[in-house]
Amino acid sequence: LIQLDAPQLPEIIEKVITERIPNLVLAAIPYLAKDAKNEDLLLEFAKDKQKDVRVDAYFALRDMKSEKGWEYMVNLFLSEKKKADLSMLSRAFAAYSLPALYVPLLIEKAQKSFDSFIEAGNDSATSDKGLQEKLDYLYMHVESLIYKEYQEIYDFFDMLLNSKEYNTLIGKNKGLLEYKARNITAEILRSVKD
Repeated sequence: LIQLDAPQLPEIIEKVITERIPNLVLAAIPYLAKDAKNEDLLLEFAKDKQKDVRVDAYFALRDMKSEKGWEYMVNLFLSEKKKADLSMLSRAFAAYSLPALYVPLLIEKAQKSFDSFIEAGNDSATSDKGLQEKLDYLYMHVESLIYKEYQEIYDFFDMLLNSKEYNTLIGKNKGLLEYKARNITAEILRSVKD
């Protein structure tokens, strides 16, 4: 019906929203994102208990270039309240230019993630799984910064790629960490090259 742009579509969308039928809400979100007046409704969906609904709302708010949406998503990402959504939020950030005021906050978070990875790698009590999780977390933060044209981001990438501690740690745990480390390097290089 959305593709056909049926005349009764607004009433159908209203009913879907009222009844909160997840699969139909998912179908309605791209339609709602076409109109800025639906920003508050999309923000409401970004807080929904259904993960699929939240994720689609994140991408819709991003596509709208919603200022309130950016603020909500960056604060959620930084607070880490919805750990299951962090990866989706970082992907939402990756595809679009981020307002400059959020860049220092995301770099600070990425730096903390980097430091945490190095610290875990130097701690003999850290399990292999724990070290992999720290590197996954760093990857997610790097992903939130890619395709952004800010010198501070380039400086962070330069520091990460040229860090002797980082490269030594990856080299010492090659079989365990090399694949994810390659992905981090590839994402950074692809970002800078484009």
